[in-house]
Amino acid sequence: MIKFAAKEDIAEIMDFIENHWKKGHILARNREFFEYLYITDFDRVNFAISRNNENKINGVIGYIPYDKDHTIISLALWKALSSQDSFVGMELFEFLTTKLNTKLVATVGVNIETSGEIYLFFDYEIGKMNHYFRLNKKDNYEIALVLDNTIDSVEFKNTNVKELKSVDEIPDNFKFDENAILKSKSYLKRRYFNHPVFKYNLYLFDDDLIAITRLQEYNHAKCLRLVDILGDYNKIYHITNFFDEYMHQNDIEYIDCYNTGIKEKEFKKAGFIEIQKSKNIIPEYFAPFEKRNIDICYSSSKHGIILFKGDGDMDRPN
Repeated sequence: MIKFAAKEDIAEIMDFIENHWKKGHILARNREFFEYLYITDFDRVNFAISRNNENKINGVIGYIPYDKDHTIISLALWKALSSQDSFVGMELFEFLTTKLNTKLVATVGVNIETSGEIYLFFDYEIGKMNHYFRLNKKDNYEIALVLDNTIDSVEFKNTNVKELKSVDEIPDNFKFDENAILKSKSYLKRRYFNHPVFKYNLYLFDDDLIAITRLQEYNHAKCLRLVDILGDYNKIYHITNFFDEYMHQNDIEYIDCYNTGIKEKEFKKAGFIEIQKSKNIIPEYFAPFEKRNIDICYSSSKHGIILFKGDGDMDRPN
């Protein structure tokens, strides 16, 4: 039996995550964070669950909505027990997307090996995100492994930059790219301004581009994660001078960004290098820390979608 979860199912879902997803996972041990992530309105739990003949959970699929009607979503945690009916995973997927009458399903951090065939069956686009970075000029790097310290020069752009302290400071006429997910002010407020664990900084450039960053520290060293960009992507190079100075003033090793859907030439114009074209290592995992490059895969029902690491639940504490 498959149904939408209720609040009384949360404890059992958390146990399922602990026993069948990953022991010690934050969603298995921190109910407050679980509810922040999956209860977005009216005490509605954004999970579908499957129960076997013994009324035990044998599969779950969670999602994060971008709109009030839950028609634009990102899948966030999808697991079916292999010892059960092998179709439970697909049945959960079909139940969720059909019952919600989804217009767009776009997910960052998918396991293509386990779910790739299902995505392809429904004609989803799947692939690896590009990983871009830009170094700060330093003598030593503690987080990154830098074998090539090239820092490309960029066109100087004098821009008007404002740090946004409230979602109400976003211009009412702010325009999103047609290939990006439309993110309402209520979504942005919840996702970035009111996050219970992470501190995000949002910067508005000339009223038509917003860069969203998170400072990452490790072993007394720092890097800057560019987790989301909103607006006119032809103007990404407008951010470079500001963040170069920001990194210099705050002794930050580098800034990096995972993305799909934006042409590489836009990041190259901004002085960013794609990791596959470099000898360097720009770590992704910090809890625990691993000094290696990591691929992040995505899926989308819309081909040509623009996604960043901040979409869905990929950028969250562990």
